[in-house]
Amino acid sequence: MHPKKAEDHPINYAVPDFGVDHDIRLTHEHMAEAEESRKLSFDPTHIPPEAYEDEFDLKPIWEKGPTGYQAGSAKAKGLDYWLGK
Repeated sequence: MHPKKAEDHPINYAVPDFGVDHDIRLTHEHMAEAEESRKLSFDPTHIPPEAYEDEFDLKPIWEKGPTGYQAGSAKAKGLDYWLGK
């Protein structure tokens, strides 16, 4: 099942280059179209990594608490149940 020696295992074989993936190419095209139509330029480097939490609210859902519905509602009770409260 396994090769007996490292030399029996093929190395340095050719790998075909099929170019840029279709989804990546479309993402680049759509991003360029969006920037052009809105006269904006998206630059993710303008936000220092230590500010990501504040900029994007990256807290897990269990730390955010129930939002968008009232305390005591079925959704709030379901979330409390799920969190084991």
